[in-house]
Amino acid sequence: MLFSAKRGTRTGKNGSCYGGNGRYALSWFQWWEICNPNQSWVGFKNALIQRFQPVLMADPFELLLALKQQKSVSEFITQFERFAGVIKGLDEQHLMKIFSNGLQEEIRAELKLYKTINLSKIMNQVHTIEGKNIAITNVVQDYRDIGGGGVFLFKEEQRN
Repeated sequence: MLFSAKRGTRTGKNGSCYGGNGRYALSWFQWWEICNPNQSWVGFKNALIQRFQPVLMADPFELLLALKQQKSVSEFITQFERFAGVIKGLDEQHLMKIFSNGLQEEIRAELKLYKTINLSKIMNQVHTIEGKNIAITNVVQDYRDIGGGGVFLFKEEQRN
């Protein structure tokens, strides 16, 4: 037996077990444990991934190459780390290029202005770029909200 779950769990209306967060992982594990008398760590890991994160059963390299930033930088980094974490043998230079390629165009364009040393520094830099872009967008929106026209002038330009 790989390991055994404590049997004093709460049960739902249909008799299935659940943890404090309301998920059915424990009942799934107990079912898996019964169905797999010759348990191994690799078998458990694969079954767990297939049940709760089936996207990781696909080719992770293909998923990583197809990854594009849709929302925030933080969400993109989380997805990137999720896919890159299961790929063995990719050097950091390739990971840096794949990461940069997946970024939104305005962030990727500004990132090219900076010296990129390693992937960790790139990730920190894109957070900074995103923060700056959000701040600029907010300033422009505030200017429009107070009745500014279609042209935004910085303070130095307004004095001349």
